[in-house]
Amino acid sequence: MHEQLLPALSGLVQVIEHKAGQVHHHVKTGRIHLMDAMPVRLSQVLNGWAQQLKANFGHLQALEALRREAGPDAFNARMEHLNRLKLEFDDLANREKKDLQTMHSHAEKRQRVRYLEQFFIDKANLPGIGPANRATLASFGIETAAEVEWGRIRRRKGFGDVKTRTLVDWCKGLERNFRFNAAQSVTQADVNQVKQKIHARAQAIQQELRAGLSEVQQFTTKQEQTIRRHTPTLQHAANSLAQANADWEALH
Repeated sequence: MHEQLLPALSGLVQVIEHKAGQVHHHVKTGRIHLMDAMPVRLSQVLNGWAQQLKANFGHLQALEALRREAGPDAFNARMEHLNRLKLEFDDLANREKKDLQTMHSHAEKRQRVRYLEQFFIDKANLPGIGPANRATLASFGIETAAEVEWGRIRRRKGFGDVKTRTLVDWCKGLERNFRFNAAQSVTQADVNQVKQKIHARAQAIQQELRAGLSEVQQFTTKQEQTIRRHTPTLQHAANSLAQANADWEALH
């Protein structure tokens, strides 16, 4: 309704009002079953239609608000979200285990990165790469051998193939001296970091679940309040419809 019907009706009102302005100079006979024919402008008839549509906008909007706020869709969507959070919470232990396993499998790569982070570009002997070049790299977060990659260097201003090759070869020379230490593959600090991340996520989920439970418990109260708020408008619409049906029956 909100995405299609109401915009369509609004567009129809605009079209009718525009047409009423175009045919304002036309006069026609108008009558109802209790009144003799009398001249009326065609624009009056069209504007009357537009006003009837506008008068019912509020009825439709109230109905949509009632469906959105007190209907099952919002409640079901909230419950579905809370169920997903519960499943995620129950799986956090498995997630922690997988993260630790991944950490072990990537241990050599992390050690290599830490090793390369000890070698700073601004202190290295790099022929042809002056202070301005080094400042350019630093401005893009490329400060140590750990950040040196061909594509990342080559697209920087002032770096052609020669200078890029100089940096890449320097980095590869350092990597040849790297030795993986299996005994230090995963430190206690690494483990603590994973555990802290999982713990923080668990706390966030618990907090959201508590808030969600409170919302669900209050849903019935809010639903009743919403129904009371929109009932007069919807009752007026129902009465108008009943009267229109009665008038129609009286004419036939």
